[in-house]
This record gives sequence, C-alpha cells and structure tokens, in this order.
Amino acid sequence: MSSSPPSYVGFGMLTPVVIAVVDQLPEHNTGAVIKEVTEFIFDDAAIVACLLKQWDVPSAIIGTAVGDDGRGHRLAKQLEEWGVQAAVRFTQEFRTPIEVDVSDSGGARTYFWQRSAKILRTLDSADLAPLRGARILYVDWYDGDHILRAMDEAVRLGIPVRVLNSTRPEEAGTIIVEGAPTERTSPVVSVASRSGVRSVRVLGRRMRADADFAAGVLGLLRARGLAPDLVVASEIGVHLVLPATLDPAWLREELGAYGTVELREGRAILCVVGSRLDDGAAREVVLRAIAPWHPELLGLGSTGAGIAAVLPEERLADAVRSLHRQFFEGVPAP
Repeated sequence: MSSSPPSYVGFGMLTPVVIAVVDQLPEHNTGAVIKEVTEFIFDDAAIVACLLKQWDVPSAIIGTAVGDDGRGHRLAKQLEEWGVQAAVRFTQEFRTPIEVDVSDSGGARTYFWQRSAKILRTLDSADLAPLRGARILYVDWYDGDHILRAMDEAVRLGIPVRVLNSTRPEEAGTIIVEGAPTERTSPVVSVASRSGVRSVRVLGRRMRADADFAAGVLGLLRARGLAPDLVVASEIGVHLVLPATLDPAWLREELGAYGTVELREGRAILCVVGSRLDDGAAREVVLRAIAPWHPELLGLGSTGAGIAAVLPEERLADAVRSLHRQFFEGVPAP
C-alpha cells in the first residue's frame, strides 16, 4: 500500500462483480443474448474508489474480508494494479462473494448479490488507519450499523461527515461534528415522511362487533402479498394505508366483500421518531405538534419509538418543515 495518505477513503463491502448487458431483460424462464460483459469491483464505496483513481485522485478502500481463494486474491491484485490502496484481508471462514448484474440498453438492472451477516461483521475489525489524512469518507448505508465505527473515527479526525437527503441531493444535508451535545431535551430524534400512498377504510355493513373482521381483511391482503404501511383496526372497521399504485377498482371489489370501502387518494405518511415517545408527556408534545396539520389517522409504533400520521400530500412538505424547526431549531410551533 502507498505510504501517502489517500484523499478519498471508502468503507464497505468488497465483492467482484460480473455485469452483463442485454437489449432487454428476458421473461422468467427464458434467455437473452449478452451484448457485453464487464468485470469490476463493488459495492458502492469500492466503485467510487476505483473510478476516482482513474482520475488520479489518491483513493483507498477499507473493506470486508474476502475468502482465501482464487477469486479473493484476484480482487486484491486488481485493486493493486489499479492503484487503489487496500489492505485486503483473507479468511478461511467463507468464500469470496460475487455479484451478478444484468443491465438492459435502457439502463435498468437486475442484480444478484451475496451479503451475509458473517461477511459484514468483518468490517468491525477492519483497520481504520487509512482515514488519517483523508479528506473524504464514503460509507455504504446498507451495511447497517457496521459503518458507525468508521463515521465516529472520521468525526474524531476532523473529516466532515455529511448525511445527504437522497430525495433532495442538491441540498447541503446535515453535518455531524465532534462535540455536538449528546443530551437532548427534545423527545424527537428524527422526522421522516413518504408520499404516494392511499388511505383505505373498510367498515362492516352491520356495524356490529366481529372479532374476525380485521383478520379477514388483513388475511386477504396477505394472500396477495401486500403489507399495509399502517393499520388501525377494531371489531367493526379497519383503516389502513396502501401504495397508491394499487388498482382502486381491485381494492373496491376485493375488500368490498367485507364491507363498505372508502378510498382517499393523494395521501402521505409523516413519522416522528424518538426514544421516549412511550412516555405520556413526551407523546403529548409530539401530538400537539402534529395536530395543526389535521391528521386523518394516527398510530403509535409497537416499540413506542414512533408516531405515524396520515395526511394529504399537499400538507406534507409544510408539516415536515414545521416539525423540523420546532424540534431541531427551537422555533416555536405556529
């Protein structure tokens, strides 16, 4: 490995990949002619390291261990030939994983990968020394909690750690800095949201208690492979949230067997997350903050760490901004 510090350090999974390009992805149990085959090194942290080095940016990758086999040694040799700094570790505990990507001419892809917990755990013992002197750390969010150790070290070394919003990549994001207060007076730690859902209310026609009513509605959805994002149920009715992409005619027909079906389009889910929301006083603060946005459905998560609200999409952006200002910027509620 080069003795000069890299400008970029990636932290994440190491796996060789085979990328096959076809004109169009084939139907199930059929085939397609491969137009081009390329081999590379994935995942994202490694991709960025390899590409930046092609532009003469000093780069390094701190990755998972690979198997002590031919595939693993070829990966290490390829990184060395490309000039990417990497102290690749070999193990007898598993074979080197591989990823296969099939991409069509329009850019859509289908990928098959190996990401076992045993492989990802090797990140927890990876040497973080390459971070010293680096200007950028890139981590793969889908590596889960294993990335936190590298992020903590980057903060300690004064390397900016920026969390970006993937839905608004043009914005600056949030910078994590050393010395930020760890004690919070606010019961809220994050505000999340999602649009593109539909509110569905199913009411029993007889308006009498039926212990099997909710089980029947949910059983029908489960049989179709559907999992509601939010459910509030009783003996006479079920109120749930489903993707807006589902055919409304199908919902009316299928769920109509259980009762009267009411659909509300253009809905969104607003979720407020905190570690103390199972406490009555903390929960009251959050509910008062949500109330001005006139939620149509409210639910407290089973762990007591989140409150979800359903509201029209047109109110979502303003509601998120209002809650963010109130809980993170100290701006009084409107």
